[in-house]
Amino acid sequence: MDRRDFFGALGATAGTLLLPGAAVLAGEKAAGLSANADAGAVASDEDFWTSIRLAFDVDRSIVNLNSGGYSNPPRVVTEVLRRRMSFAALARYHYSMHVMNKSRETVRRKVARLARTDPEQTALVRNTTEAMCIVFHGTGLKKGDRVLASSLEYPGMVQALRQLAARGGVVIDRFRVPLPPKDMGEILESFRESLKPGTRMVLVSHMTFPNGQIMPVKEICRIARERGVLSVVDGAHSFAHVGPPPGEIGCDFYGSSFYKWLCAPMGVGMLWMRKEHVSRTWPLFYAEEPRGGDIRKFEHYGSHSIPAILGAAEAVSFHEAVGGERKRARLHFLKKYWTDRVSGIPGLKLVSNPDPDHTCAMASFTIEGYKGSEIYSYLWGRHRIITTPIGPEFSGFDGIRVSPNLYNTRAELDYFLEALKSLPPKKS
Repeated sequence: MDRRDFFGALGATAGTLLLPGAAVLAGEKAAGLSANADAGAVASDEDFWTSIRLAFDVDRSIVNLNSGGYSNPPRVVTEVLRRRMSFAALARYHYSMHVMNKSRETVRRKVARLARTDPEQTALVRNTTEAMCIVFHGTGLKKGDRVLASSLEYPGMVQALRQLAARGGVVIDRFRVPLPPKDMGEILESFRESLKPGTRMVLVSHMTFPNGQIMPVKEICRIARERGVLSVVDGAHSFAHVGPPPGEIGCDFYGSSFYKWLCAPMGVGMLWMRKEHVSRTWPLFYAEEPRGGDIRKFEHYGSHSIPAILGAAEAVSFHEAVGGERKRARLHFLKKYWTDRVSGIPGLKLVSNPDPDHTCAMASFTIEGYKGSEIYSYLWGRHRIITTPIGPEFSGFDGIRVSPNLYNTRAELDYFLEALKSLPPKKS
């Protein structure tokens, strides 16, 4: 796909919503980018990515390096959401439930295509937390059952498991992920050593929230399956970011949120599961046939935003137009751009392996003598740079996570690096 074709594909859904400058740049700068062009070479093509950036509305008075928390949606997604919300407001129940809701199945099919799976295995839920809690509460964990989770799992998921332990006697075990690991073998060895005879479920993030570590999920799920252990993958940071897609991991359950790396509206996510688990898993809320085999039984969670669900379809189209491999290569390029330039900063230590097999957009660091919250406050208070403070209670380190997205520039990363270099020496 060359750049003209890219904006042609995008224009099919965006209409006139792109800034005129984006189309002009695409036409003037394009020399013809083959669909088979090396993604790594395209990653540093600033003309191409400048055109992509113009598809987003971004507040350039701040530098947002926390896309791992929330990502900006492209303008086409925002505008479609706004139009559908305005339409629904004319007769909210009728237009939402009886008109727009009919398109839910189209969204399901588009999401399933991106996930490389069957739509009948894909439930449209509100976020990763909801997806994971459906699994935790719906699979019949009982007193004495052991759940094994990595040392870098998201705090909300750890707290959900602790609640299960407090209420029902489930036992929580952890396996350590080195900070950073030298290779995937270190992670797998730690995982194998932590499996016990009573382990019934393993929870693992495809990409960990504290430092962006890409976990060897296919191997972990394969080992779990060989031992009769259910595998649950938290894909909050991996969907539309890194592979393999959910349908090719080999897990039993997978959940994700679309407002992170898919850049979709808030309040939309997915729950994927193997077909044999659909009838065995209880819904979190209610269903006419709670033991039935229809994946839609997990979507009965009360009133919700139909326009947001439909906006996810536009986000999938935008992602596919950019190209998953090109997107991943660009995100790795941005991560490597700043991680390659911090070695001279006194006391700074990366707690992420910058190799593309280990991390993509997200990476983290510590600075000796500083808490992550102190570095965050300095970057925001003095330089208007948004990062993510990571505390030691759920990560094993006290530092900062940096997560740029396609709308960030190299100039913004240069500004971030200069700000880090200006951090005053810690007073003893």
